[in-house]
Amino acid sequence: MKSEPANDKTTTSRPAFEARPGKLSTSCAVTSNPDAKRLNTGAQRTCWLAVMFAMVFLSPAQSGERRNAVTTQKERAAGAIHIVDQNGRPAVSGVPSGSGQIFDVAVGQGGFVFVPDTVNISVGDTVRWTWVSNSHSVSSGTPCTIDGQFCSPNDTNCEAGVLSNTGTIYLHTFAQVGTYSYFCVAHCGLGMTGVVNVASATPTPTPGGIMLRAHGHRVEGRHTVDLSWNGASSANVDIYRDGVVIATVPNNGAYTDFIGVRGGNARYTYNVCDAGTQNCSNQVTVRFGGPPL
Repeated sequence: MKSEPANDKTTTSRPAFEARPGKLSTSCAVTSNPDAKRLNTGAQRTCWLAVMFAMVFLSPAQSGERRNAVTTQKERAAGAIHIVDQNGRPAVSGVPSGSGQIFDVAVGQGGFVFVPDTVNISVGDTVRWTWVSNSHSVSSGTPCTIDGQFCSPNDTNCEAGVLSNTGTIYLHTFAQVGTYSYFCVAHCGLGMTGVVNVASATPTPTPGGIMLRAHGHRVEGRHTVDLSWNGASSANVDIYRDGVVIATVPNNGAYTDFIGVRGGNARYTYNVCDAGTQNCSNQVTVRFGGPPL
């Protein structure tokens, strides 16, 4: 009697899954021999467990890759901060041309405020506003009415009251003497206002010209300064205190400045010039309530 050769074919159940970027493909294939009744049920269960594991852990990873790609694209699309001067032209490192000084003001530092809210400058100086919080403007005018003299971000379209965000830098150079009020369009009603006081530039003394002397004392507790000079050639002279003309008087060689301030530490710097000219004296500083200069 011939014996039949044993059938060595077995039934196998294997998972077939593949993770590709953007797509997860899964299947459980069953390879059967002619005797299908010997299907290994345990192997098929193992197959489906492997498929479920792949779907749970690989799909989130693929989603995370897509989210990271979108975030990177958005970051590349973000605009850089452009610093411009008062005429809207690019300013190199935020420093304007000319010999004036720069005075900094922080916008929205610690709340709906400008810090400092008042700056005292001279003609030709520049104020540089830097945003440290979002949704603010610098708009000239008496609170809360825009007058269009200057405005962020570039002194154009002032009536629109454009709001800017953290990192914005706006500069404006003041060319005329005066008091300039400004405010934030969005928060003026909450008191977000500021003032720029612009004085005439301090005259440059002419060597060998007018010689000025000053003596400070108190009258009924109030600061008072006696000035005396010689060498002026005009009929009248301009008296400057801290870069601002406080009086034009006859050239008689003497003037008393009744300041009126009581107590406290203070210092005052004086010049005397031939009226309407830059022929000026030396500068003299008088200090109250502090050590001698």
